[in-house]
Amino acid sequence: MGKGVVSCFLIAFIISCTSIKEDRRECPCWFSVDFSKVSHDIENLHLWFFDEDGELLKRDTLSVPDYNNVYEIELKRGTVGFYVWGNISGDTEINKPFSRGASLKIIKDSSHADCLFRYSNLLDTSGEEGYDTVWMHKEHLNLEIVLEGGTVAGEEFFIQLYCGTSGRYLDGGFTNTGNIVRTKLESKNGNYAANFRIWRQRSLEELKMSIFSKGTNSSCIVEEFRLGEYILKSGYDMSEEELKDLKVLLDISSDRIIIETDKWQIVMPVKIEL
Repeated sequence: MGKGVVSCFLIAFIISCTSIKEDRRECPCWFSVDFSKVSHDIENLHLWFFDEDGELLKRDTLSVPDYNNVYEIELKRGTVGFYVWGNISGDTEINKPFSRGASLKIIKDSSHADCLFRYSNLLDTSGEEGYDTVWMHKEHLNLEIVLEGGTVAGEEFFIQLYCGTSGRYLDGGFTNTGNIVRTKLESKNGNYAANFRIWRQRSLEELKMSIFSKGTNSSCIVEEFRLGEYILKSGYDMSEEELKDLKVLLDISSDRIIIETDKWQIVMPVKIEL
């Protein structure tokens, strides 16, 4: 009878161990995310976690003081899509319901897009623990356009840009909608300049510029210009992880365009008449 009791205990122990092993496989993955490499110039981070079926697991927002703390989260086993966007403010609209196909869009009539930064990764959550380090990439560029050697006295002039991409999906894809931004030319060092901030574009060939003259009773286009084609010819790479800011100088008197970043400059012939 004593042997029977011992046998029963052994069987129960074996079943218990088997159950524990099975349960461990069903346990979530404890995942740690390091944000310490994120610049404190990025004022906020918006986090999204999606499972393999596209279901939203968690959404969160971090501010600068949080970047020095390791972020810990329980995630289901498998593969998790992790998407981070930084510097979202009032000029960006996020559509709902949240999914990998949800989009971030520039608010209509917004003169400047937000200074967006992005990071994404597919997290391996098949084990008991996981770890990832976030490195944010610049998704916007500051564009200064300067007119030199032309006469714009007596009337107000505006520069209008048509951008082929006005939104991004959470997973980094590009929306098919464009947008138009317009700003007044202001006097600068004897020339006239306008400043824009635009998001990464799907295609530079879609970027177009118009110069408007605004009179007392009406406004009209005085010049249309396929700006993106010249930027593309300059060798500017819109697919770089860190987008470079651009300065475009249109020298009207000598029929040339000068495109420059902080690393290089290129001069090409162009014909613009005001």
